[in-house]
Amino acid sequence: MKENKLADHLINNFKLGKESLHGPGHWEKVLQNGIEISEMNPNIDADVVRLFSIIHDSKRENESIDVEHGLRAAESISQLEKLGLLTITSEQKGKLYYACQHHTNGKTSSNLTIGACWDADRLELYRVGIIPNALFFSTEEGKKILANRYN
Repeated sequence: MKENKLADHLINNFKLGKESLHGPGHWEKVLQNGIEISEMNPNIDADVVRLFSIIHDSKRENESIDVEHGLRAAESISQLEKLGLLTITSEQKGKLYYACQHHTNGKTSSNLTIGACWDADRLELYRVGIIPNALFFSTEEGKKILANRYN
C-alpha cells in the first residue's frame, strides 16, 4: 500500500525520532481524528486529510517553536510525488499544500477539506498543554467531536 510506504519514508527521515511529541504517535492520532471527521461529511476529501495527517509535522526540526515546519512539509509534497510515494490530483495537491503550510496559523478555513485537516490536528492540542477552543475549529464535525470528547 502506497500510504504505508509514504509513512515509512517519513518516519525514517523524521529528524526528531519516533518518540517525538510531534512524531508518528501524533500523526496516528491526527489520522484517526481525520478519518472520524471525514466519515461524518462526504464532501470532505478523506484522501487529503489522511495524507495531511502524516505529512504536516514531518519536517519539524525541534520540539518547540519551528515556524517554518509547515512550509517545509508543504514543499516536500513534490519530492514525495517524484519518489512515487504520493499520487494525487492537482486539486488535491493544492489543498494538501495549503493545509500543511498554514496549519499552525490559528485560522479557520471555509474549505471543508482544509478545515478537516486543521481540526484533526487541533483535536490533539492537549498533548502540548493547550485546551482546544471551538472558535478555532473550521468544521461542524470537528466541533462536535471536540464537544463530545472534552466536555
